[in-house]
Amino acid sequence: MCRTLSFNIILIVIYSMLVTACKKSEDRGGNPQTPADVYIVGSINANATIWKNGVATPLVNSNPYGGTFSSSDATAIVASGNDIYVSGYGILSGGGGGAFYWKNGLIDTVSSVVPYIGNSMPGHVVAFASSIAVSGNNVYLGGYQTNISLYQATYKNGSIIWKNGVPSGLGLPYSQITSIAVSNNDVYATGNNIYGPDSAFYYKNGVRVNLPGAVNSVAKDIFVVGNNVYVVGITGNASQSYNGVCWKDGVVNFVATNATFMSMVVSGNDVYISGSQQVNGIGVAAIWKNGVATYLAAPAGVNSYCDQVRVSGSDVYGVGTIFNSSDFSSATLWKNGVATTLAPATSYAWDIYISNRQ
Repeated sequence: MCRTLSFNIILIVIYSMLVTACKKSEDRGGNPQTPADVYIVGSINANATIWKNGVATPLVNSNPYGGTFSSSDATAIVASGNDIYVSGYGILSGGGGGAFYWKNGLIDTVSSVVPYIGNSMPGHVVAFASSIAVSGNNVYLGGYQTNISLYQATYKNGSIIWKNGVPSGLGLPYSQITSIAVSNNDVYATGNNIYGPDSAFYYKNGVRVNLPGAVNSVAKDIFVVGNNVYVVGITGNASQSYNGVCWKDGVVNFVATNATFMSMVVSGNDVYISGSQQVNGIGVAAIWKNGVATYLAAPAGVNSYCDQVRVSGSDVYGVGTIFNSSDFSSATLWKNGVATTLAPATSYAWDIYISNRQ
C-alpha cells in the first residue's frame, strides 16, 4: 500500500493487515429467543486465544511437525452445527511458520510448517490464514503465502484459498485474501495488492470483479444475501486522507469521510458496518447502522478500532482493540456500545461468533 497513500492510511492498512477479519460461514449465530454464548478470537501476548463469555482460553499451540510456536494468532471464527472453527497461523522460533485452523480447539494443518532458507527474516511466516468459511463438509480458508524473505519475496505467491487443505492460487502475486464467504455453492473472497497501485476487487469462484472508485482502495469484507453482494473497505481521496466505502452489487452505496470500514453484516433490512472514524485527529471505534454512525465507548484521546460487528436479536456486538496512551493494545468487546475489556495489554480481538445455548 504505497504510492499516493498518506501516512495515516498506511498505518490503518498495516493494522488491518493483522486482522481479520474474516470471517464468514452460513451460521453467524444469534437468536433473539434464547440467551447467547459469545465466542471471540484473537491473541494475548502473541498467543492465540479464544474467549467464551469473557473467559480466555489459550488455543492449542503445539506444532504438529514438532516443537511449539513462539507466537500465534487466531484470526477468524465460524461455526457449522455444533463445531467451532478458528483460522490462524503460527511462527516458529527457528524461522518459518504456517497457516492452519482449529476445529473444536484441535489444530489441523493447512500448510506445512517449513523453516526458511537462510536467516534474513527468522520468524516470518510461510503462510497466513486470515479468514475462514464452512459450507457442508467443506472448510475454506483465505490468506496468502510468502517466500524466503520479507524484503526479497514477501507475498510472492500471493492470494491463496485453501479448500479442505488444498491450496489454490488466484494468480495475483504480492496480494492477500482479506475475507471469504460461501453462498449457494459460490465462493466469494475480497483481496488487495500489497504493493500499489491498489484497486478494490473481489473474487467469485476465482474470477476477479473490479469495484469502482479511487485507485488507492482496498476491499476488506464481503457479505452475500440473496442475489446481493455487499463489499466494504477503504479508499483514498484527493486530500491524501481515506474514506470508508460500501459497495452493493458493484455500485458505491455509502461513503463515510475520514473513516475505515472493516466488516459488515446484514440483518433483516438493516446494514451494519464496523470500523473507525477520525474525530479531532483520533480514530474512534464506530458501528454504522444504515449509514448512521454510533461511536463506541473508549477512553478519551486514544485510538480504537471495531474490527467485527454481529447482531443477535436487538443486541449489536462489536469486537476490536483500544490503544492506550502508551500504544498498548487491549482486546475489547462492545455490546450496544458499552465496552468490556477482555484482556490487558498486549491483546487483540479480531472476530466474534454468537451461538444459541442448547
